[in-house]
Amino acid sequence: MRHPFPGPGLAIRILGEITPDQVRIAQHADAIFIEEIRKAGIYDQMSQAFCALLPVKAVGVQGDRRTYEQVICVRAVKTEDFMTAEWFDFPPAVLRKLSNRITNEVNGIVRPSLSLSLSFAYSRRPHELESLTLDALCRTASSWTSPRSRLARSSGSEVL
Repeated sequence: MRHPFPGPGLAIRILGEITPDQVRIAQHADAIFIEEIRKAGIYDQMSQAFCALLPVKAVGVQGDRRTYEQVICVRAVKTEDFMTAEWFDFPPAVLRKLSNRITNEVNGIVRPSLSLSLSFAYSRRPHELESLTLDALCRTASSWTSPRSRLARSSGSEVL
């Protein structure tokens, strides 16, 4: 079974300005994420799994040098109604492999992170969140603008 993809498309998974480079980064990390969970045989145990590119940068080490690059959030949930969800409990070996591959193979990412909110927090307003999660930080940072308006702003054209 294939996981559902959001109606607004990839733009909803890129928080902040949407550029061709941001799309490339998000697609590459997401492809690695899906590939690794399929290899581990856990894809069908999840209802949805995806990466969200955050408008946050962090310091990390790649090779022998320090670098200041973006953070990407991986999220996998189990749900029956897609209104509430529980985060998927990953085997530690899968998380290590994901972190290693994304950090080493995706130019522009220095820190993969894991979303652990218990519901679809990104579909709620900040005052409705039970606790401060990475998802809440993502939405607050993007000022609750829609992906379409961010795409229009970044491309300088109107999106209908």
